[in-house]
Amino acid sequence: MDSNTFQKLMDKIFKNYQSWCKYLHCTPNLECPWGDRRQQSQLLYIALYLLIWGEASNIRFMPECLCYIFHHMANEMYGTLFGNVQHVTGGTYQTEPREESFLKDVVTPIYEVMQKEARRNKSGKASHSAWRNYDDLNEYFWNEKCFKLGWPMDRKADFFVHSDVIKPANKCI
Repeated sequence: MDSNTFQKLMDKIFKNYQSWCKYLHCTPNLECPWGDRRQQSQLLYIALYLLIWGEASNIRFMPECLCYIFHHMANEMYGTLFGNVQHVTGGTYQTEPREESFLKDVVTPIYEVMQKEARRNKSGKASHSAWRNYDDLNEYFWNEKCFKLGWPMDRKADFFVHSDVIKPANKCI
């Protein structure tokens, strides 16, 4: 296949991801070796993104959250394929096979937050300040603090804290 075709596809699919990385001042995890393996690497990144999107359930309505997930999974994929690569944490990359890890460790925890927040809206009767909607949850991933979630994500991180546990800043206790 023509290399320009692959590049156009990469540009189209990863336009939002590239913007997200630029906004957060982080390097995109789209490293492709030159030569024979370049198209194969590009195709793998495209496939990875589409697989993430396809399995993400309602999380696909949170595009910057998908960017966060892809960012870390692309790094894992690169480390798996090319081994002995420096991990973003600075150490040498090592992977462990984990069955159904994507659904159990990535999708389910985020979905559970969305589900709890949807219940808190009390069928549309609760004030918007009483619960977080898709936009509010997605907005979390427009800030560099999203990287504090780590990878795999730390379920004790502030994103996963139920909003009624978070004390409003303007209320005295």
